[in-house]
Amino acid sequence: MAFNLLRMGQRRFISTSCRRRFLDRTYEDRVELPAPRVRFVEDAELGTEMKALRAKEAGDWKALSVADKQQLYRLSFHRSYSEMMNPKANWSLPWAEVLLITAVTTVIFALQKTFVRPPLPESLSPEWQEETRKYEIAIRNMPMTGPPSKWDYEKNTWK
Repeated sequence: MAFNLLRMGQRRFISTSCRRRFLDRTYEDRVELPAPRVRFVEDAELGTEMKALRAKEAGDWKALSVADKQQLYRLSFHRSYSEMMNPKANWSLPWAEVLLITAVTTVIFALQKTFVRPPLPESLSPEWQEETRKYEIAIRNMPMTGPPSKWDYEKNTWK
C-alpha cells in the first residue's frame, strides 16, 4: 500500500492512497481485465475433492482430463471471455426494468382513474349529445355542413 506523508506544522500525518488492500481481493468479471488477480472460488471454500484437484493442478497438465481442466477453469473464473461478450444476458435486465415501470405506471393510472379523477362532465353523456343535436337541428345551426344538412325536415328523420 502506498503511503503519503503530509506535514502540518510539527506533526506528520500518514495517509493512504485511494487504492485499498481489500479492493484487490475482490473477484469481478470484466472484459477489460479477463484474468483477475483473485480466483473465483477461494481455497477456504473448496471441498476435499476440489482441493485434490487443485493439488493436481500444480503437477503435469497433460495428465489432467478435459473435465478436470474445465473444473479448474470454473474454480478460477466465473465466466469465460466469450460468455462475458455474449449479448444474451445484456437485454433481459433493461427489458425487465421497462416492463416493471410500465406495470407500476398502469396500476397508478388505474387507481387514479378510479379513486382520484372527478366524474366526467355532463356534456359527454350520450343523452346530452342527443339533446344538443336536436337543438342544433331545431335552430338550423350550420345548415350546409353540420347535422341539419343530413336531416330531412319534412319527414323528421335522417336522410
